[in-house]
Amino acid sequence: MRNYRVTGPVEVPQHTLAAMSTRMVSHRSAGFRELIGAITPRLGTLFGTEGAVLPLTCSGTGGIEAVAASLLRPGDRVLSVQLGYFGERFADIATHHGAQIDVLAAPWGQIVPTERITERLALGYDAVLLTHNETSTGVIAPLGEWARAIRAVSDCLILVDAVSSVAATEIGFDALGLDAVVTVTQKALACPPGLSLVAVSERALARAAEPGEGSYYLNLARAAEHARQGTTTYTPALSVLYALDTALAEIEKEGVETVWERHDRTALRCREALRAQGLTVVPDEANSSPTVTAVRLPAPADAERVREVLAAEHDVWVSSGRGPWKSEVLRIGHMGPVDPDDVDACALAIGVALRSAATPVGVARTGV
Repeated sequence: MRNYRVTGPVEVPQHTLAAMSTRMVSHRSAGFRELIGAITPRLGTLFGTEGAVLPLTCSGTGGIEAVAASLLRPGDRVLSVQLGYFGERFADIATHHGAQIDVLAAPWGQIVPTERITERLALGYDAVLLTHNETSTGVIAPLGEWARAIRAVSDCLILVDAVSSVAATEIGFDALGLDAVVTVTQKALACPPGLSLVAVSERALARAAEPGEGSYYLNLARAAEHARQGTTTYTPALSVLYALDTALAEIEKEGVETVWERHDRTALRCREALRAQGLTVVPDEANSSPTVTAVRLPAPADAERVREVLAAEHDVWVSSGRGPWKSEVLRIGHMGPVDPDDVDACALAIGVALRSAATPVGVARTGV
């Protein structure tokens, strides 16, 4: 049986997939308003907000671009706090929309100390870009600590990429005074891809409504206006909304805090299983992600070669490293309803595949 441990799109439970066969309705109909009315409050619980959570038919990158295009203006001073590849992408998108970016980056696998953020914000910024869970490095940032410290020194917009953390851990949108948080359906929500979900504060929506908004389609002010009418600006990925409704019902039945605790337990088990194989998990324990584990392979192993062996010989599928880590790191996803035995089996297969990948062609392998 396939052991699918990539970092997304994740494996989708059969009952969630089955919901996608529900018959189509008009997104201007009473039936659609009932569907959205059932989905939005449960999304609010996951984000920790009583405010707007807007479904946009696009990828997570589209959701982040919606935030940048709607909330930033050419010439805005923006501090980009980067922990890896996806923090860099957030900054690139903001730059594309005319923001003047200052970068505050940690070495890959580490976090930026809170005091460095607050020191930089004293220079005066219109917004700060944060990545909550950096899937390129398996690091989760101390979002609560960061946000509280930022709010103590600045009223800048706090814009957060939480693509791989919403539904796996607490966000606390309202309590932390966040302005925009982006996630997607195909990560910890364990749905098919197709929707980006964006929580937005009232002051951010006011900003989005001001002249200078940079996107016609990815327009948060217009999306919020239609959301208040119980619909979406344009035709949504309706089948994905049906799946999302089912997935949210399952989370609600299990209990949101129980789901968060389950993600923590599964992530810990993954790290322990990898260490039992003599492998090195990249981040330290305090900053290890509940949804993605990055494991560094011993030299001279090539991560792409090991990944190929895992797929071909073990039917185990993991993600490769990003950027400078492409040849030396594998990334294991464990978001959504993952069986803990699967992360044990994945770690064991990596140990076997390392030996297999290191064996020269034509030499008999043992222990496979």
